[in-house]
Amino acid sequence: MKHLRFLLSFALIAGMIAFTGCEEDDDPGMLSLEAIEGTGTDLETGNEVTKDLNAATAAEDVPLDVTIHVTFSKEVDAATITASTVALSGNGDVSLSLSVDGANVTIDPDQDLGRGTEYTLTLTNGIVAADGGEFESVTRTFTTAGQPQVTPPQEGSQIAYFNFNESIEDQTGNYSVVEANSSYEGFVEDRFGYQNSALQMDGETNILDVENDGNLVNPSTTISFWFKTDLDDEHVANGMFVMGATAEYGFFFEIGLLENGNPWFKVATRHMQHPESANDFGSATAWGDAIKGEGAETGDVWSGDLRAMLDEQWVHFVLSYDHNTGMKRAYMNGTLVWEMNLQEGDEWKMKEMHIDMENATDASNNIGIGFAGSSDNHSTGWADYQTFVDEGTHKTFYGLMDDVRFFSTALSQSEVNTLYNDEKP
Repeated sequence: MKHLRFLLSFALIAGMIAFTGCEEDDDPGMLSLEAIEGTGTDLETGNEVTKDLNAATAAEDVPLDVTIHVTFSKEVDAATITASTVALSGNGDVSLSLSVDGANVTIDPDQDLGRGTEYTLTLTNGIVAADGGEFESVTRTFTTAGQPQVTPPQEGSQIAYFNFNESIEDQTGNYSVVEANSSYEGFVEDRFGYQNSALQMDGETNILDVENDGNLVNPSTTISFWFKTDLDDEHVANGMFVMGATAEYGFFFEIGLLENGNPWFKVATRHMQHPESANDFGSATAWGDAIKGEGAETGDVWSGDLRAMLDEQWVHFVLSYDHNTGMKRAYMNGTLVWEMNLQEGDEWKMKEMHIDMENATDASNNIGIGFAGSSDNHSTGWADYQTFVDEGTHKTFYGLMDDVRFFSTALSQSEVNTLYNDEKP
């Protein structure tokens, strides 16, 4: 009898062990991560490149148009790959398109990522294997290619910004380009060597016509941009306009050559009469401000080699005018090259910078990037865009343009230097 009880007990224990063993065999293993790769267009070469986003150190120079491929250890339950279990964030959350093929998950951002920005990819434990295996949450960081967005001095006073990164749109969203009236050669390599990151203009018909509600030029104004041109090209010889609004009734920048081949850079601006002026002119243009780099002109404060600075080089130019002090200043590559107090003297005193639409005829106050005014400005014969197009005369800008900024205030010299240092290669 004791022997029988022993046999029954042994059989019961053996059955329990066998049952437990079956349960362990049926328990699905954990779902694990095997690889994360990002594929897209290299910003410098334009070629396709693949980056390891699962390496021990965070990946850098990841393409802006990256598609992320995640490989798991086994098949994934597609229903668990959702916006709540897969996230990408940088300067805010990124909208994603997700797809699953067995153990492979494809993550495709709905728009290009920002330049020089750190992103975090999060895969949560809500992801489950097709056999029910659980997954432990992971995060991976990486940094995209390109220069990070510069926060300019007096950012709150920046009213327009054109970065020309494959787009002619104002990045502040305040202003728009009249595309029907605008043309350009395309987007090319910028001063950092990144593809499709600067605007190319042909010196013949190219112009960007920027709509102006009257507030792009203010009593105190700063205009900042980068440009590059070839001084020996035929487009420059007779003078070419770089940018402007309604020519002498607003403002314009112009480059030309002296007889000896040395360049000059004109910075003409329109101003309201100062109340203390002895002359009843109402509104007038400050003309005598051609930068020649020879220290010979009124207002020149720099005697460097302007040709060496401008010829086939990326140049940072800034115009800053403060209507409170009357100081008009021009900077190149952070260096003050020209200044004048427009409120000095008894007769000609000038105050607020403005666009004089009262005296301009058959004109708009739109800004022409690449010319002395917009394409529909006919108030001045020597700055009539259509006339030059019809005659085939080269007066529009020839070269490259980048990072055009408008401020509704006058940046100080230290602020101009800060902007230059933040934006230079």
